[in-house]
Amino acid sequence: MEKIKRADNHLFYRGDRVLNFRPLVFVSLSFGLGIFLSFLWGIRALWLCLVWPIVCIFALFWRRKEKSVWLVLFSLALCLVFSVGVFSFGMRINQFEQSPALAEKCVVRGTLERIDHSQKTDALTFGEVVLITETGQRIETNFYIRVYVYGGTHYN
Repeated sequence: MEKIKRADNHLFYRGDRVLNFRPLVFVSLSFGLGIFLSFLWGIRALWLCLVWPIVCIFALFWRRKEKSVWLVLFSLALCLVFSVGVFSFGMRINQFEQSPALAEKCVVRGTLERIDHSQKTDALTFGEVVLITETGQRIETNFYIRVYVYGGTHYN
């Protein structure tokens, strides 16, 4: 049986180094870093996207190799994926922060979807939840509410 040889000039398999070029890993890391920095700094994490192209252009002039153009283009693509990570997490947080919060007594009405049992608690999951405030305002949600019941009898 003949051993399969890698092409030495192939972009993905060049050189004998510990960390080879893996585009999908770098794309995933870029997206995850965008989400993480968006969690830490919010939308200010996008300032890194203004600094990154300057660093890439400096690297292009410093190396002066033919393939460094592709490296710069890949780096700019990573910057785009980083921005998508920042915006996706930022939009999700924004949606959460704009959902109405109640700081008053209210009646919660919903459909019992699921019952989970443990040794000490029962967990009741309600769907199609409607909140009715003291002033009579009805707030219909598309969220689930989970209620934990400690002690007492088990629900079936």
